[in-house]
Amino acid sequence: MNYAEALKAPFPAKDIEWRVQRSGITDKGNPWAFVLAYVTNRAIQNRLDEVFGIENWQNAFRDSGKVVECGIGVKFNGEWVWKWDAAEETQVEAVKGGRSAAMKRAAVHWGVGRYLYDLEANFAECSLEERKEWHKVSIKNKSGVFVNFWWNPPDLPAWALPQPVMPANDMLNPLSELKEFLSVNDINESRAISYASTRFKTSFHSLSELTQHQTALVLAGIKKRLAPAA
Repeated sequence: MNYAEALKAPFPAKDIEWRVQRSGITDKGNPWAFVLAYVTNRAIQNRLDEVFGIENWQNAFRDSGKVVECGIGVKFNGEWVWKWDAAEETQVEAVKGGRSAAMKRAAVHWGVGRYLYDLEANFAECSLEERKEWHKVSIKNKSGVFVNFWWNPPDLPAWALPQPVMPANDMLNPLSELKEFLSVNDINESRAISYASTRFKTSFHSLSELTQHQTALVLAGIKKRLAPAA
């Protein structure tokens, strides 16, 4: 297993939670909120279980005043490797909240959820009218009066979501389709491997190392660029 790729893989939207980093009211009275995305701790634990096994990782906490440190240790060749990070205690459930935030940050050191730092459009949809299932924020306007508004997080882009799983059917399997196309058109597999390595900036040694999504893209690219002219 490629641990780095498995750890960095995107999560479903249900495993992502959003928090307001900054918010305010414009001069025209319109609310705004800049939000950040985080992987839930439950999803982090599940990812570590899946990649390393439940017996090959652990976490530990160190509380120092209002700062909480979390370390995630993984066993490699009988030795524990640790990566640490810290967070401040939160206003609600101070210690629990601080530990939760610290673990999320420590997980990023292992690659879990690191892709979320590449998100660009993090402004939420906001409304002064109450919206069901939206989040509520209460802030002071420039007059010092508290104003309530509701916000809804932005949709995640396609690259920040898991790729759809293709049906386990050779007729719909990209690898089988790619190999059949190469064979029919007398194209050596090494050309496809070279093309994939260049396109994805990764050194591949066989077509089976490609994900289904990568294989489908390689097939489309070869049909366009490498297939013999009709």
